[in-house]
Amino acid sequence: MIRRMDHYGIVSKSLVVHVSKNGIVIFDQKKPLKNNPLILVLFENNIHSDKKTKQLVGIMEKWKTVYSIMAVNLVGQSSGGNIAGMSRT
Repeated sequence: MIRRMDHYGIVSKSLVVHVSKNGIVIFDQKKPLKNNPLILVLFENNIHSDKKTKQLVGIMEKWKTVYSIMAVNLVGQSSGGNIAGMSRT
């Protein structure tokens, strides 16, 4: 889905965030964050929703300070939907 949307110019896959099982976060910028950027967050440990929610909040704080991202639309697949909803509270 991401590849197709990027191919047709609907979004621009701009940043991939990898979160390891022990919480190490690696940001991999693919393209400039403009023109409807898509930021993909990949959790290696996809079992503990509470832990992932806290990690996502930290990631979003870094987006704000480092990348000047002030607003996002969150889309989650599987447990990602729960994480996205929990991070808004």
